[in-house]
Amino acid sequence: MPGPLPGNASVKVQTSYNKRLWKRRETLRRLGLSPDDETKDLRFCKSHPWEEKSWSIDAAKVVQEDGSVNKINQTIKLKVPVPLGPKSFQQAPKVTSKGNGNTRAVTRILQSVDNTSDAAALQQVLEHHDVAMGRTQWSQYHPSIIASIGLDVHIDENTRNNRVEELPVKRKAPKVFKNRIERTPHIFLKDLTPKEVHRRTAFCDLKRLLSYVAVICNGDLKSLTTTTTALTWLEEWVLYMEITYGRTHTRWEDYEKDWKLGKKRLKGILRLKLDVELETRRRWPMYASVAEDLKFRNQETWPEHFPQKNRSRIYMHDNTNVPLLSPQDPDLQAALYSEYYAETCAKGGVAVQQCGYIRTLPLCTGAIGDQDYLSKTETFEKQKQFTEADSTSDEPALNVLDKGYRSCLAAQKEGQQCMQPNFAQSDMRFNSNQTLNSAAVAVVRSGNERAVSCKTFLVR
Repeated sequence: MPGPLPGNASVKVQTSYNKRLWKRRETLRRLGLSPDDETKDLRFCKSHPWEEKSWSIDAAKVVQEDGSVNKINQTIKLKVPVPLGPKSFQQAPKVTSKGNGNTRAVTRILQSVDNTSDAAALQQVLEHHDVAMGRTQWSQYHPSIIASIGLDVHIDENTRNNRVEELPVKRKAPKVFKNRIERTPHIFLKDLTPKEVHRRTAFCDLKRLLSYVAVICNGDLKSLTTTTTALTWLEEWVLYMEITYGRTHTRWEDYEKDWKLGKKRLKGILRLKLDVELETRRRWPMYASVAEDLKFRNQETWPEHFPQKNRSRIYMHDNTNVPLLSPQDPDLQAALYSEYYAETCAKGGVAVQQCGYIRTLPLCTGAIGDQDYLSKTETFEKQKQFTEADSTSDEPALNVLDKGYRSCLAAQKEGQQCMQPNFAQSDMRFNSNQTLNSAAVAVVRSGNERAVSCKTFLVR
């Protein structure tokens, strides 16, 4: 803080003094301190970002002969620190990236260390020393890691602008097996009887299995016959379906012994085929169009409930469970435990149309309610987008739901509709109309109950 100004100071001295005093107070204010703080040797990080600002101040005062005082205004331009910090008048962003999985793992480990211990304090001193000596650049570390070990540093603007953005971790595509060694096939075509195919993959016969493979490969023979091991393309597809079905074996070592392949090779097959299957799922639409639904539905039963002329957009929704192992974390156990299913599980949605088009919705924790599930997965919002894109009918979506859902208002906000059985209040009984309405909805939803039974193959 500058010392007191002499009473007979000239205009030049006053101007210089007031400039230094203004810079001192503005710097303190921007760092979250009192402008009148007279503490000596105040320091802050040299890499703190700076900016140039202009102010109009009273640079000097001149006393006239008649006793009046004239103030001399002057515009000054100073380089001051950017106001950042919890007590400054400009808050730093509160939402920051936590990095990829590796960064988050390092952060959790560092947070588990007692930062008040001598070892942690010594480590902080060493880290500061390495940076000061130019041996380490903070740009190499993610901000969340720096904060977790208690290092209060600022990344200068040049480093911040030149920082290489953290890219998501990408899996390496499995290498395609080219130099095939002569070997005896593990399975022969004659051995793939309907009973054997069903035992391994749950498909009723080889024809159905290959039809499914042709569909997810979009009819591309190159994609269908691509292999990553010494197995034939048919063996790899049978092995993939066997792994995803998960009935013949439950451990990798069992597959290693049965197929004479290492664990790394087996996982390479699983990744390659699963990528093809997921790409097909991303490529296909959410629902079948109304024209397709009306054309391929059962013409003997459905027109009685939903006439052709109405061109109704019918979606039958229901939830199902996917059993999971009980976690050790009590909070996670509370989130995953479902009182309805009386087990630790994930909850997923299944939607089916009149033509048999089945769609699975994302998995959520088992404790979530049916109404919250539809809101969490944004089902009605996506239905609205699909309805606007489907030009074969102007009708909104009609969701046929069970009694557990309370989603009529949420559907109406997005312009969609719901059809549910009647609810019984207290101990009141249904009247005749309510009984018939509930029975009619139950008959319509019977197709969705059969679709839910396919969850083993749809929710992977």
